[in-house]
Amino acid sequence: MKIIKMRNNTSPDSKVKAFFDIAIDVAVGGNIIPGALEIKGFKLIEGEKGMFVGSSSKKYEKDGETKYLDDVWITDPIKQPLIDLAVNEYDPNESVTVDDIPF
Repeated sequence: MKIIKMRNNTSPDSKVKAFFDIAIDVAVGGNIIPGALEIKGFKLIEGEKGMFVGSSSKKYEKDGETKYLDDVWITDPIKQPLIDLAVNEYDPNESVTVDDIPF
């Protein structure tokens, strides 16, 4: 697993510090295919107890309430390694230009 792109959030007061995408090696028929699976839209978030990772999500309304449904579920065995990977890659001093933002 590796981060293939990380973009700092340009809003300094936001708890979301960065957005990033990962690539995962996949075994198919006994062969390892490097970077075969890319997952986009992760967020590195600064919470009350430290940094954590959130996945991309869809917003929807239910009973008049706005809710969010994660696109990808991060299971316990991969959660801490993913947080460690993102925190190690994150550079709060990295500048981002408008041209660097894909949306």
